[in-house]
Amino acid sequence: MLPSDIEKEFGYLDLIDAWDNDGWWVGVITGRKDNGDYFVYFEISDDEIAYPVSRLWVHLDWVWRRRISQRPHVAFSDRPTKHQIKISIRQ
Repeated sequence: MLPSDIEKEFGYLDLIDAWDNDGWWVGVITGRKDNGDYFVYFEISDDEIAYPVSRLWVHLDWVWRRRISQRPHVAFSDRPTKHQIKISIRQ
């Protein structure tokens, strides 16, 4: 189930959850298209996919039955991607 439709704005390297294939997937914002869609990089699959903001949500983790936001630990690599960055998230 998608969260309520509120105005959302994301920044470069924000940790987010993307709704795709009937589930939420953790990714990182890597850019934005002219039409407002965001590029999201997924470390687990090494894919970068563009999504409308309606399918994105700030990443939250469950801790003791409460959802909390965490800042990602980001590492960079020199392996190029479509937008010239490679990131790794460690939580």
